[in-house]
Amino acid sequence: MPFYEYECDACHATMTLEQSIANHKAPEVCPKCGTKGTVRRVFTAAAVEFKGSGWYCTDHHSPSGNVATGKKGK
Repeated sequence: MPFYEYECDACHATMTLEQSIANHKAPEVCPKCGTKGTVRRVFTAAAVEFKGSGWYCTDHHSPSGNVATGKKGK
């Protein structure tokens, strides 16, 4: 299940909740200050980690079959 981040507009407390994709509603009451209706979802960038070979310009071959070095000429 994915994690969703929320923030209270009243006390600026942040919380991360693990919720299903079908039901990711914001909590109605802030668990820190108890204010009702002030919690909203915070949108953040997704964490992406590229592992393994193939992610750098030196990891692919040139059309001639030689490994590309990034240098011009010989």
